[in-house]
Amino acid sequence: MTFGPKAEPPTELNNGPSFVSLRTMIDILLEILQHPFVLGLIVGLIMACVLWLRYVRKQREQQKSYEGQVIDLRASISRLEAHIKTQMELTAGGNAAQKEEIEELKKRCENLQLMNHNLTTKASRAELRQLHLYETALSVMHVRAPGFSVAWSEAVKDAEVQLEQESKGFLKWIRKPFQSGHSKSSAPQLTDSDQ
Repeated sequence: MTFGPKAEPPTELNNGPSFVSLRTMIDILLEILQHPFVLGLIVGLIMACVLWLRYVRKQREQQKSYEGQVIDLRASISRLEAHIKTQMELTAGGNAAQKEEIEELKKRCENLQLMNHNLTTKASRAELRQLHLYETALSVMHVRAPGFSVAWSEAVKDAEVQLEQESKGFLKWIRKPFQSGHSKSSAPQLTDSDQ
């Protein structure tokens, strides 16, 4: 059979045109398929299709697992956000309570300082009575003993100077350590014969 311009058109006497052309096409196809290059190409394509299908299936499985992980991570994130929000609310409440307590303690401290100042500066009733008693005794002593007033005024001046130095802190720190040891032994003790 020859192909080209001189080929005769098939006639129906030669078993019909479709049969011959179909037969020749099958022969050509079988001849092409038997060629080693084509066989290798077909085997390679089949292997490529199998590998591609496995890859697609694996990608779908990974995609599903990634979607599951994303859902789990989102749930974890929402739980953590709720936990952090609760923790921040508790911390803020605790901080507010501590601030209120600190303010209350500051007010109490100021009140105590004010009370302490008032108590140190304000004389009590017993102290005022004692001072009045001493003043009365002094006026009586001035009348009875004329030399007493000079000695008394010098003793008062010395006591004022000493008190001023103690209030400035000059003698106070020196006097305290020695005061407890010498107060009992150095103080003159009155006996019945002295009175």
